[in-house]
Amino acid sequence: MPLTSNGRLLPVEVQKDALRRSMIRAVNTVGLDINRAIIHSHLRPLLQYVGGLGPRKAKSLLQAIETSENGMLMSRRDMLVKNMLGNNTFYSASGFLRVRDPELASGGKTSAAIRKRLRKDKKKNLDRFADYEPLEDTRMHLENYNVAIKIAEQSVEDASKRKDPSAVVFELMENPELLEALDLEQYAKDLESKGRGKNRETVRLVEEEFNDPYRDWRVPLSEPTPKVLFRCITGMDPDTQLHIGSMVTAEKLRVIDSGSGVACAVANGRIRGFIHKMEFSDQRLTDEELVERVTPGGSVMCRVQELTVEEYKIKLSCRASVLNNPASMSGFQDPVFYDEYCKRYDEIRDEKFLAREKALEKQKSLQRDKMLVQIRKESLASRSTRHPFWKDVTADEAERLMEPAQIGEVIIRPGST
Repeated sequence: MPLTSNGRLLPVEVQKDALRRSMIRAVNTVGLDINRAIIHSHLRPLLQYVGGLGPRKAKSLLQAIETSENGMLMSRRDMLVKNMLGNNTFYSASGFLRVRDPELASGGKTSAAIRKRLRKDKKKNLDRFADYEPLEDTRMHLENYNVAIKIAEQSVEDASKRKDPSAVVFELMENPELLEALDLEQYAKDLESKGRGKNRETVRLVEEEFNDPYRDWRVPLSEPTPKVLFRCITGMDPDTQLHIGSMVTAEKLRVIDSGSGVACAVANGRIRGFIHKMEFSDQRLTDEELVERVTPGGSVMCRVQELTVEEYKIKLSCRASVLNNPASMSGFQDPVFYDEYCKRYDEIRDEKFLAREKALEKQKSLQRDKMLVQIRKESLASRSTRHPFWKDVTADEAERLMEPAQIGEVIIRPGST
């Protein structure tokens, strides 16, 4: 399959290897729905690119699933329990295999399949949530399910009253904003203090998968900008390594015939440099003095004056006053990158903090309202009133009772406060 007119210049084996690496990267980035591959045979070749597998193990796994009781994979654990894969292979591959309901073979969300299955189970009077665990359609590894379930139980109200943890997980996946009320950083620290290792990355992955399970993190292909091309060709970042005032080594020095300055090279010759005669020394040099000071093919330390990214040209200065005091250069910023980065980091941190504070305040408000309702109910239940006009009703109920009443009839009811 010719991908470019220059493809014929590469050996076939090199092209095959590049395609294989691209397939491995793509399949493991978006995951593979194993049950969908069972139903649609054209997807089966993708299984060999799953991390930890290969052509032989992929074929063996497909045969084991097809000859199983259901002809489908019900859970990732089955691959280990039913000896479909060895221990090492299982732990390498399971995170990239999505175990979804076969009803999703034509696409769709896990939540839709679960709701459909729940309706079927209700008609059959089955007391179960679903055959397929919601966590099986995430990047979470089997050994981290307990962490995910614990986070879900802390996020969802009345989770302790649910019989099936899958129902709690499903509700959180449907309402991921509930996670905002949790301080997951502190939760990861608590796990570490209990001797369960460093779990910050695990907790971060759990949070991402609850918010958007198996999100495709690939960036759409776009034309590279001049700065991106410059970085790829030279290996140097124009914003952080070649900004005004950056220190670089000018190599392959050569005095220009006109005597206007010195030609040089930066980044192993990938960038053409120029040092004006007035920027070579703080002293005014004649053409003869410039030739005497420059060693042909030699090198000298300089600071960047100006960079033209599109033309791969750079103007330099090696005057002692500039080398010792880059702040004297026009346009110099110190530093050009880290201040902006830290400022943006603070903004992101503040946004997350405010969102969490808002969610916590909302949760506290709901709990406060529930408590007030409960206190009112208890106070009404304990109140002993023997007045003949007393009715333990709400305002709306009192209005309905008074509709057929005669003029002069009254109802005494508890107040709303």
